[in-house]
Amino acid sequence: MTTTRKKKKTELPEGEMLFPEKQVAGYTVRPWTLGQIEQLAECFERVAYKCIEKGITSAPKNLEVELPKIIGAVLPEISTVLSVTIDGLSIKDAKKFDLGTATLLILTIVHQNMEYLKNSLGPLKAMLKRLTVG
Repeated sequence: MTTTRKKKKTELPEGEMLFPEKQVAGYTVRPWTLGQIEQLAECFERVAYKCIEKGITSAPKNLEVELPKIIGAVLPEISTVLSVTIDGLSIKDAKKFDLGTATLLILTIVHQNMEYLKNSLGPLKAMLKRLTVG
């Protein structure tokens, strides 16, 4: 007797866990590869230094006050993150996105790479502490 397993509604479609690519605004967005993370390392470092310069060295206690500083640190790097993440997209073309499309793409990229970003925060916090203490 052969039984077939019914897919639960909460399960991801087959293959999505291994290859969770998303179509957003006509672009395919995939989680970062090791090579892409290497390309973005300097970008993340620049954001970390800008945060230090703006006095952001830990999770903000008052987001309304700190958000403009955070945006100021991150915004100049958005086109780089988009161009490295989306195959065939140049920095020049990334800079042409309207704010809504860029926001949707970046939020998708952050969501797909959340585990990497969360895991990198520990070393980043340690680095920020070393740089601001000494």
